[in-house]
This record gives sequence, structure tokens and C-alpha cells, in this order.
Amino acid sequence: MDESIWGPNAESFIPERWLGGDKMKELDKHLLTFSKGARACIGINLAHAEVFYMLA
Repeated sequence: MDESIWGPNAESFIPERWLGGDKMKELDKHLLTFSKGARACIGINLAHAEVFYMLA
């Protein structure tokens, strides 16, 4: 992983890095879980529905 993007602890499990703050907007543009635009994952809505169903 690119340490210039993710920081010196890129290989470590640190969920706090996603909980907000100044760095969040910078990291968000590098996280392409479902992609965007014409090449977006066609199952994104199903995946979100499954997560919401499990959390309900």
C-alpha cells in the first residue's frame, strides 16, 4: 500500500482512520469499493440493502 496516501501504518488495522476528521476526505477519494460512473458495481444497491438488513 502507498504510505504517502494511507500513512506509515498502512498495513495496520486502525478503524479510527475512517471515523472522520481532516484526513477523511483525502482518504475517501482513494477508496473505490464499488467504483463510480459507467464502471460502477451493479450490485451496490443490493450490498447496501443487505448491510442495512443485517443491522436492523
